[in-house]
Amino acid sequence: MVENSSKPWTSEEEDRLRALVIANAAAFDIAAELGRTVSAVKGRSTLLRLTPKCLQSSRSTSREEPGQEMCRSHRVKRSWSKHEVGQLKELARNNSVEQIAKLLNRSPGSVKLKAYWLNRH
Repeated sequence: MVENSSKPWTSEEEDRLRALVIANAAAFDIAAELGRTVSAVKGRSTLLRLTPKCLQSSRSTSREEPGQEMCRSHRVKRSWSKHEVGQLKELARNNSVEQIAKLLNRSPGSVKLKAYWLNRH
C-alpha cells in the first residue's frame, strides 16, 4: 500500500512535485519519492497545471520551459463549481469568450460549452 494514499497533499509535497516535474522526472519516480500512486501524481500535476514530460505525446513540438508543456490529450476534465458558474453568468454580460476563459482559467471551448448548456436549462 502507498504510504500517503488518501491523505491530502501538503504544500511541501506540491513544491517537491513541481521541482520534480520541472526536472523532467518520470511519474513513477515521482510517485515513489512522494509515497503516492502514479495516478495521484498525474492528477495532482494536472490540477496544478503542470504536465510531466512522461505525459507528453511523442509528436509534441512544444518549445516551452520544461514542466510547462500542455498535453491536450492527457488533460483531466475539471468540473465547474457553483462559484465559477456564477462568475460565468456575470462575466457573460460584458466580456468575450476569450476574456472569460482567461479570467476563469478555462479554455474558450470549455466556456462556450458551459454557456451553451446553461442557456438550454
